[in-house]
Amino acid sequence: MGNVQCRFPWPSYILKLPNELLSEIFALLPHPTKNIASVRLVCRRFRDVSSRHLCPYFVVRMSEESLDCLNNISQHPLISKGVKKLGIDISTFSGMLARNLDELTRVSCNALETAKKPKGSSDEDPRIKEARNKRNKVLHSWLRLRKIGFGGDINDLSDWDRENFVLIDWISKGHLLAHEAQERVRVDGSFVRIIADAIARMPLARSIYISDSNPWDHCASLTETMESSMSLIESTILPMSWSTAHTMGCEGPPIELCSEIPLAIHKAGIMLTGVGYEITCFEGLSGLYGDSGKVLHDITTAMQQLEDFRFDLGYPSFWEFMEAPQENECLCSFLRAFMNTDSIQEMTLMLRRCFKGSFPLVSTWGWPNLRYLKYSGCLDSGDVAKFYERTQGPVELHLDACELVDGFWPEVADIMRANTRSEEGIYPTITDALGGEYGVDPWAWVPVFGDKNRYAEFNETKAWCD
Repeated sequence: MGNVQCRFPWPSYILKLPNELLSEIFALLPHPTKNIASVRLVCRRFRDVSSRHLCPYFVVRMSEESLDCLNNISQHPLISKGVKKLGIDISTFSGMLARNLDELTRVSCNALETAKKPKGSSDEDPRIKEARNKRNKVLHSWLRLRKIGFGGDINDLSDWDRENFVLIDWISKGHLLAHEAQERVRVDGSFVRIIADAIARMPLARSIYISDSNPWDHCASLTETMESSMSLIESTILPMSWSTAHTMGCEGPPIELCSEIPLAIHKAGIMLTGVGYEITCFEGLSGLYGDSGKVLHDITTAMQQLEDFRFDLGYPSFWEFMEAPQENECLCSFLRAFMNTDSIQEMTLMLRRCFKGSFPLVSTWGWPNLRYLKYSGCLDSGDVAKFYERTQGPVELHLDACELVDGFWPEVADIMRANTRSEEGIYPTITDALGGEYGVDPWAWVPVFGDKNRYAEFNETKAWCD
């Protein structure tokens, strides 16, 4: 094949481009994991230039297999140079759930019910119909097993129910194995240590995002789930968010990881520029930094180059206040440790209504480089005024689902309107306003900030007032 020449050879203009331009072209390709993988097969030069774009974002989980994969990526001479952000999934498997067959069956039913048909497929597709019928039969069998209980003799069951009881037994064993594997890497510290060492080897990886509520993005489709008994078992063995584990009375979450991971990265000699959290835990927040104030001091030291900070408290009861003063203070102290730096440029604080009073953190600091703030939580009109007084430049402020505990929303709108910089494209917004007194008709959309395309949504408040 090497001696065969094309009858109409096309000149390879792209090969005449310098590597820098080729790299810029490859960086524009969508779905890098798929497309860059194909580009790497073209020739050795394409492989060397494009490899850094293969994996710009990687998610590591609490398992030995996932940590091995991270290790391999971080040690690759080409791929490691392109990783810019590391996602850290700290959702958990529960040994208690694995031993409670009734609760495990309920969770497995929910997982099976959420399996969806592949994109682009039709309900009339024979494969979809067959998979849906199989799923319904399994669900009905599992519901019968829950109704009669798991303490009896399985020989008294029908052949079909007995087969599905065996499936539950295998799912239980799978959860136990996953829980044991998770605990091995957590207890011996290798989960935190390997993450820190890997980031130290990847020159662009200076941003992390820690979450306990990420559903695994490779969940099987309905047809894949029902393809075989093994595929069904694998599709139902998934980790839980911390709030789900708490609701079911499972083991306490490893919340200490929230502080251990960034501190270990700093100890490895790396200053992070981006840190994000999305956690659903609303109890045991004292575990964020233990009993020692030194941890908070160390976090502040480690975050002196932080430019982007995000914290999303996925509070399960969105419309209820969190009546836990000690937990509130622990969370405030934890957030202060990250926010006590002049380098912050963008900040997102989604605290919902977890604090019953005003939350002054956004008004007590003057971040000289802050350009963007999105806030969800309680505040008063004085907080907004102080925030603008303390910031030293134009800031794009977005208030999302905020509870106004003192003052009037028109006052807040006036303050934000006065700080609109339309010539610089800075338009502050208010959405899903709660509390206060509006002075406008409920559920009305009213223009607030001068641009007809920018509106503030004012919802009914009286139902939420104490």
